[in-house]
Amino acid sequence: ATFTAPQRSWLRRFFVPCTVLTAIIAVTISALFKAGVLSNPFPKMVVDYYMSDSISFRSAAFKFGEEIPKSYTADSDNVSPPLSWSHVSLPDGTVSLVL
Repeated sequence: ATFTAPQRSWLRRFFVPCTVLTAIIAVTISALFKAGVLSNPFPKMVVDYYMSDSISFRSAAFKFGEEIPKSYTADSDNVSPPLSWSHVSLPDGTVSLVL
């Protein structure tokens, strides 16, 4: 009588490598988060460029938190309120700002 070893099932041949690969990926991602590589979705230069300064706007026409007077809306004369701003550092060649 000849003895033949049972053949591995397809599920077992597929399941073990997938489990090992999943564990390796999970450990790698965890290490990258801990190292700080994946903690910021934006490159440092992009964050520095867009968040280095904030623009401060002021208007003599109304105070912070108040409604904009009707005379400065499209429902009236459609006139822009007087605005002043500070803390603006824009790239050379900037022509306009969108508010």
